[in-house]
Amino acid sequence: MENILYQELLDREKGAVWLGYDNDLKKHVTVKKLKSDVERGSRDRFKEGAQALARLDHPNIVKIYDTKFPDDGDYYIFMEFVSYDENSFKTLVNLLEDNGGTLPPDTVEIIFGQLCEAIAVFYKIKTGVIYGKPTCRSDWSR
Repeated sequence: MENILYQELLDREKGAVWLGYDNDLKKHVTVKKLKSDVERGSRDRFKEGAQALARLDHPNIVKIYDTKFPDDGDYYIFMEFVSYDENSFKTLVNLLEDNGGTLPPDTVEIIFGQLCEAIAVFYKIKTGVIYGKPTCRSDWSR
């Protein structure tokens, strides 16, 4: 996999997140980097997190395309890039701020439903137990 990193999205003490381009796949990718000088425990958790994420398959969970975990050197995860328009992208915090700290029930139902489905996928992978599609009730007083 030949990648070009061209825009740093986030820089932290232990690593960084980059927007890149994969020449083999001909598409943009998100590249998460963990620096080589971090403690072994952080490196192990980074690798285990990538392996767990790679087993998940759901529209609300990013896909892993590749990883690099050398014995000596930085660790990398190459994953799906989720594009968005900064002018219209809203986090949950933004939505709450825009609505005076509360959300309409139909919005909560949509968000919670998507979250439940993603958690169910993780639960299925972790335990092998399948309960079916999660559902959300719009009237919690019943």
